[in-house]
This record gives sequence, structure tokens and C-alpha cells, in this order.
Amino acid sequence: MKPIVVYFSQSGNTESLACRISDDLGCESYKIEAVNDYGSYVKALFKFTAEKITRAKSYYANILPDLSGYDMIILGFPLWASAPPPFVTEFIRNCGADGKMIIPFSTSGSSSISAAVPKLRKELGNSKILYPFNFSRVSKDDYDSWMRVVRTIISEEE
Repeated sequence: MKPIVVYFSQSGNTESLACRISDDLGCESYKIEAVNDYGSYVKALFKFTAEKITRAKSYYANILPDLSGYDMIILGFPLWASAPPPFVTEFIRNCGADGKMIIPFSTSGSSSISAAVPKLRKELGNSKILYPFNFSRVSKDDYDSWMRVVRTIISEEE
């Protein structure tokens, strides 16, 4: 199974974790860029909430990569109001993630990825969302245990 790490990082926390994952797995990574700068975490939450209320659409700035050669997308994002930024799920959906295994990881102040997983499943219906990893200031999953699971999946499918 060939993985790629795809992530969005506003403050650098998600990017730091994405680089660690990519290095540990020896796989490529791809950073999603937002069209609008969301600023600090607090500003990002306000903008995100305003977009939700006004139903304004947020956009990514990247050209879509060809993910057809990858079986597993390790998807990283900050949690904004217990959800991934909307342009992150749209980006993955538009990249052709349909039917692929998606292993999400998130960074946050105190939220848990458990609230985001149902939202991901709704947005990416035909993808297999498995083994989410949570990294927040309040609660951190065990990275080494999670990485062993991810490596096992990759090696079993090869």
C-alpha cells in the first residue's frame, strides 16, 4: 500500500506532525494551501464560524495533485469547531480520494478528532476513514502505537 501525507496547517503544528509522519513512513507529503489567510487560531475560528453562518465557501489555492498512484491518504488538519476546515475535505474529494483509505490526524487546543470523523465520513462517503489520530494540548493519542498500526496496514497490503 502506497501512502501519501496530505495536510493543511495554519500555525505550523499540523505541518510539524505531518513532516514527522512523512519522515517515519518514508513517503511523500503535500501541503494544502488556503486562498485566504485565516490568521491565528482564534481569528481562524471566527472566520470559519462566519463562513458557516453566511454559507460562504472557502477555497484551496493548490492545483490538484494526481493521487491515483496512492492507496492511502494520511490526512492532517487543525480542528476548527471540532471539524476539519471545509476546503480540506473538498480538496481531498476533488483529488479523487473516492474508495481510498484515509487515515486522519488532527491538531487542536482541546478538541478531539472523534467529533470530526463522522463529518469526514459524511463528506468523503466512499472512502474508508480509519485509525484517526488526535494530537491536542489537552489529550494526545500515543503516536508510537498509532504509527505501528499504520505501518502494519502498509506492509500487509504490499
